[in-house]
Amino acid sequence: MRTLPRLVGGALVGLLTWGCAPFNGKLPAIDLGSLSVEDHPIRQAPITVFLDKPEIVDDDDERDFSPIADAFALSLRQRLDEYLCAGRKVFGACVDAPAEGAYRMALRVVVDDYRAARGGFHLLAASVFLPPLLGMAWGFPVCPGTCTWHLDLALFSPAGDQVWKRTLDPGKGWANCSSALDMARNIGRRFEEVVGELSQTAAGFDEAVARAREAESRRLAAAPARAPGRAAIIAVFTLEDRGAGLGTDVQERLSEYLASAIAASGHYQVIPRAQLKERLGLQKTETYKACYDQNCQIELGKELAAEKTLSTQVIKLGANCMVTAVIFDLRTAASEGGASQEGGCGEDELVRSMKDVVAKLTRAK
Repeated sequence: MRTLPRLVGGALVGLLTWGCAPFNGKLPAIDLGSLSVEDHPIRQAPITVFLDKPEIVDDDDERDFSPIADAFALSLRQRLDEYLCAGRKVFGACVDAPAEGAYRMALRVVVDDYRAARGGFHLLAASVFLPPLLGMAWGFPVCPGTCTWHLDLALFSPAGDQVWKRTLDPGKGWANCSSALDMARNIGRRFEEVVGELSQTAAGFDEAVARAREAESRRLAAAPARAPGRAAIIAVFTLEDRGAGLGTDVQERLSEYLASAIAASGHYQVIPRAQLKERLGLQKTETYKACYDQNCQIELGKELAAEKTLSTQVIKLGANCMVTAVIFDLRTAASEGGASQEGGCGEDELVRSMKDVVAKLTRAK
């Protein structure tokens, strides 16, 4: 008499859990048709955004999410790329690698609790040996799994300023990881709650920066011309290593030498390196500290009241290294001149190449 109820209970558990499968980290596309997008209008920000690979923090003691963390990070970035740019058109373009003048979106996923969903067939077999209600009570939480996690988002300008930051809570408790489709739907719903604010903020910030640059350009254009014979003020930035394998100390010594050589030429007044380092030290993001990006150098040059900037690179080409330098005029917002010299990659050889580059830059002055 007890066999029949167990079979019935097992059948119910099996039917309810049939098709449940462990999540492999890959998300389907976020279906905009299931979202009330008309309730969340956006104002597209005509900017390019670099979507950083999400950082995954598995805070669960069992680390059940860690095996699929990398696949989930790559899949999440792809789906947000589609959603933010192709689908909802929040931004003008999304890229998965740093680009000149691009904004950066940082993503951080924190998983507090995760238990993968389990298939239904083996639960059906096991539930036959349990009373019906107990079998169902055991089967419900096991099949759909449990998932408690949140997503930290931050948008940074090309100069490294944090423009926008929010925390989303797409999943909490059992049944939130029952399928990849459910997870994608939950992510879409949470994003819809903030997407209007994100687009408005990004567009407004970009417009404010554009207005500030236009005003600065007008100010520089209206400024009195430099008195005859007065050397222009130039900011000499740390040289960028492009494959030469230079240590940080070597980069710094060569940059100091370059600044002193430019100053010794008499054609420019060089902003002290100590002042440049102090200003860079006030910035909080690593991308801004490096300051190899042209936008970064222009903004910092203006802040230091420089009239020109000097950007230098050491580029490894086969067995040799090419030293290239470009002078940018902040008044005209265009490059004023440049020079390059190929030579060896040793420190002494790079010094000789730099001497030739300085000579070429100042020869026409």
